[in-house]
Amino acid sequence: MCHLILLTPVFSLVVFWIWPLTVAGPVYAFVVALSLWMYALIMRAMRRPVLGGAEEMLHSVGEVIEVQDNALRVRVHSEMWNAESKDSLHRGDHVKVVGMTGLILRVERLEEIDSDTPMHMGGSSV
Repeated sequence: MCHLILLTPVFSLVVFWIWPLTVAGPVYAFVVALSLWMYALIMRAMRRPVLGGAEEMLHSVGEVIEVQDNALRVRVHSEMWNAESKDSLHRGDHVKVVGMTGLILRVERLEEIDSDTPMHMGGSSV
């Protein structure tokens, strides 16, 4: 149903059957211009980054808060998460989220934080 908005210029061709060319031409030109403007807004919205959900968590940077045996607690986006890692991690290490299984994050050690790595930790330290 939402794709019908893309066909607005096609549906607007009816104005040529209703009105004379001197009226229908400018009306149709306005509809086409309005449609192109809407298409541009739609394309810009589709290119925006993900703002929520599991997709947003991927590649986020966090900090190890607690290590007990194989269980990790990390802070990402000001939230505490259970995590697992193949790396040997210690409290205070920075990690990068590489995946999610349910509500458990899979993380890797982040050797150094560069300016290209987005810092999504936020919040205050505990």
